[in-house]
Amino acid sequence: MASEQCPTVDNASVKRRARAACDACRARKVKCTYDDSQVSCQACRDLNVNCTQDRPRKRRGPTSRYFEDEQRRKQQQELPLCSPIVLWHPPEQLHGRQGLEKLAPLFVIQQVVNDWFDLVHPVAPILHRESFIQQLNDASDQHHQDFICLVVSICAATVTTLRRRAAEYAAMVTVEKCYQIICNADRVRDPNLPISLSQCQTKYNVAVALGAHNGMDHAQSQIMIAEVTAMVGRLVHYDMQNLVLCDRELVKRLFWLCFAGQCTLGLHGRPYVMPINAFADIEPLRPRNLNDKELCDIPSSDETWHGHSRSYVPGLNALIDLFMLWYRSQQGHTSNLTHLQGYLDQVLSSLDQIPPELRWRGGLSKPPKSNFGTDVQMVNLYITQIHIRSFLLDQMASAVQSSQNATAISEINNSRQNLINDMLAIVYQMPEDTLEANGNSLISKLRDIGLALLNGSSSEIAFVNLDRLLAKLDRLDVRPGTQVDSISPMTTFTSPGFPS
Repeated sequence: MASEQCPTVDNASVKRRARAACDACRARKVKCTYDDSQVSCQACRDLNVNCTQDRPRKRRGPTSRYFEDEQRRKQQQELPLCSPIVLWHPPEQLHGRQGLEKLAPLFVIQQVVNDWFDLVHPVAPILHRESFIQQLNDASDQHHQDFICLVVSICAATVTTLRRRAAEYAAMVTVEKCYQIICNADRVRDPNLPISLSQCQTKYNVAVALGAHNGMDHAQSQIMIAEVTAMVGRLVHYDMQNLVLCDRELVKRLFWLCFAGQCTLGLHGRPYVMPINAFADIEPLRPRNLNDKELCDIPSSDETWHGHSRSYVPGLNALIDLFMLWYRSQQGHTSNLTHLQGYLDQVLSSLDQIPPELRWRGGLSKPPKSNFGTDVQMVNLYITQIHIRSFLLDQMASAVQSSQNATAISEINNSRQNLINDMLAIVYQMPEDTLEANGNSLISKLRDIGLALLNGSSSEIAFVNLDRLLAKLDRLDVRPGTQVDSISPMTTFTSPGFPS
């Protein structure tokens, strides 16, 4: 009779707290509750995201040294099998490279450099691949300290940019080790060294790596990015006539990447140092639209490499235009609503004339000339545009706050929502390896935009969007050794904000 008196208890949907919270609830630090009839937890169903438990749990108590040694040994044994490594010269020539062996075995360094040119080059085309590889492969060359430091700096920048990819060699190639090798050679601290392109490339890579690894407020990173900005500015304004075509163009590209880095610091509210006047004529300083073959026509060991016949300068020039608009917007009255609105309109239309392969397509098929590199640049361009829009909207909100202009405040809030929709459309429709190739700067921009969303609205949809953004950040902001699910939680999310 007891079972007949309570027939509804067994059939009722009872919420139970999970013994181990799912990945999303762990990231948000909320209770993870399940209904007996559901596979996903209640929070993940509300947010319309995948409910997974893929992230590794932390071991309690002090880490066993034996366990660490075993993990490191296994990782080193498995490293050559993780992905095919393209050897640029026979294995018997891999010995005797003075300096580089302090970092890692040569085959590991070659893999890191391969990853740089394959994945990072589109957003930082500051090296000529064939010249670089020939110098690295030269068995008779004992490698000048400048070149050794340049190779090590590339390794540092790569492991902080490609965090998932870097899991294959993170046990051997670390930012701390790279920085120590370069400091021991006095290639980043000696003020008496003559300014050279190689020295500027090294210092830029190290500054980027330290900032990504330790945060943009890291003192040495800020000092080094200011120093390299001044150094490359000196080369551009005083020494260009002494450089050959290839070096001249690489210096101009590095000059504008330093400028972009300073603008990014300003967008995050940090002090910045500019290498050029806001209203100067920048056309003579623009890099020319040249691919690697046109930069230096030397026999190539791999003509199938994407940068051999493809130039990524159009994307860089579009990025220059975006940051120049922001830089100029900060020279006027930043409390003047008309001034800010004028620059906001220019930023919104700034990407209208870029090449088809760099335009946001909203999930449509790719144009014929597009590839992985142009997709990486496209994400960089549109997220940067959104970041600048968010910054200007914040300044506009501050300008109208004292006037209590309800109409203006409503328009700004609506613009913020459109901005967030645009951003979510990009980060959920683009493959995560494309997002990852943009490095830590993408993550910091997304965080900054999300903070603006949180401060600007208390609506339910704003918090839903914020949770979706946090879920994506949790997947992107990984460190070597962690695991993430490969399925996007918003594969069907679309936005009308960008023209196809």
